[in-house]
Amino acid sequence: MKRSLAVLFSLSALLLQSCGGGSGSPADPPGAASGPGSVGVTAVAKDSRVTLAWPMEPGVEYWVFRQRGPGASPEKCQVENQTQEFPCETYVNVRSPFTATAVKTFMINDDLYSFSINGRRDGGPGGPGSVPVEATPRIAGNIWTTGNSGTTNDLRGIAYGTYVDVSDGTVVADGRTTIDRNGFLYFENEIVPNGIPFQSSIYIAVGANGTLLRSLDGKAWRPINSPTNDAMNAVTYNALLARFVAVGANGVIWMSPDGITWSVSSSGTPVELNSVTTDNLGQFVAVGASGTILFSSDGSNWVRSDSGTLNTLYSVMDATNILGLGYIAVGASGTMLYSTDGINWQTIASGVTASTLRSVTGGIVIAGTTLTPLLLAVGDNGTILASLDGQNWVSQQSPSTAQLNAVAYGRQFIIGGNDGSIYTSLDGFNWAPTTTRYTNSPIYNISVGGIFSSIFAYDYAAVGAGGLSMLAE
Repeated sequence: MKRSLAVLFSLSALLLQSCGGGSGSPADPPGAASGPGSVGVTAVAKDSRVTLAWPMEPGVEYWVFRQRGPGASPEKCQVENQTQEFPCETYVNVRSPFTATAVKTFMINDDLYSFSINGRRDGGPGGPGSVPVEATPRIAGNIWTTGNSGTTNDLRGIAYGTYVDVSDGTVVADGRTTIDRNGFLYFENEIVPNGIPFQSSIYIAVGANGTLLRSLDGKAWRPINSPTNDAMNAVTYNALLARFVAVGANGVIWMSPDGITWSVSSSGTPVELNSVTTDNLGQFVAVGASGTILFSSDGSNWVRSDSGTLNTLYSVMDATNILGLGYIAVGASGTMLYSTDGINWQTIASGVTASTLRSVTGGIVIAGTTLTPLLLAVGDNGTILASLDGQNWVSQQSPSTAQLNAVAYGRQFIIGGNDGSIYTSLDGFNWAPTTTRYTNSPIYNISVGGIFSSIFAYDYAAVGAGGLSMLAE
């Protein structure tokens, strides 16, 4: 069902129709049946959103009513009954499972929300609402779900991006919010009309033996015909160019607009490439063995930069996107390099020459009204380094002595270890392990982004040894 954003923002006015109108009839709400095996509405809290599920009846159109606070109902969501203290949102013509996000107001983590669902047949008035269910959204990163990668090959890199396709009238935006090229928004489980170009979200994972996987939700994966049998070590996505770029063994670089069709770019070097990053302008930087640094303005044409080191570089990040700083590369023997343009590099003292640095990330830490840019680098022996400017680094107290392979930032910092441990921190200084130990396999990479990242939800996807795939949402 196609609706413009303007229409969505005025959905409250439509609620008056829930009490009457049309020639159809009201339907029983989910859970109205009683007895053994009867099922009502379930609610699962995620970051800035809640996923609802209920048994659907053929021919019934369902509306979801969301209220901040307890006791949601169709009656409370009518315009004249709404209050500033307990504002209401409505989602019309939805299917189970359905993820409630934002129509007029965003869902706030750590606040309680309640939900009720009613139904109608043939455009008739809405029936009674289901018994309210409650859920409290919470920040992602502490609870993880193990995915099914379908491979035992090591997965070394993962990236979140989007692709554009043209609907055949059966394409459904299941599990995510989809925006077509005309600016129309489709909620979960809505059919995109025939012939409409639409944009949807995907994850791409790469790994050993040319392993190449694609997923719409970060949980269920399917293999993609790979352009190589050599190791693919890292992948990134540039939104401006709508392009995935992956790097790996023998200096080979691959590009794809959709994660399915890949073409090879010439890097001009035979050395192994370990990491690749991109910025808002469509520029890319890749790093690898023997201090190799490659720069590209489009992901297709690459030139080598002078790194000033022969040490292997394992990770590179673009801090211009979020911090207005530059690029940071890290590697063996505590090697740390800094560049304002991705081409000219200078060596930075890390203070940890005995440890290999394996991953670097950054973000803007929000504490009340204070915004603080912070960069973190992690590596062997539990090493964690922090910097406010990318050039001056200090060692931090670590929660682990294990090799730390990956660090990422969305709304909080997440570290993945070689022993399968996961640590979280809101400020980058105080760390805690996840309550549950989800794996003992090495975690090699963590990405930020996800099916609802465009509306301020920040999911994390992790990959690792033996085809390990996990998602925190």
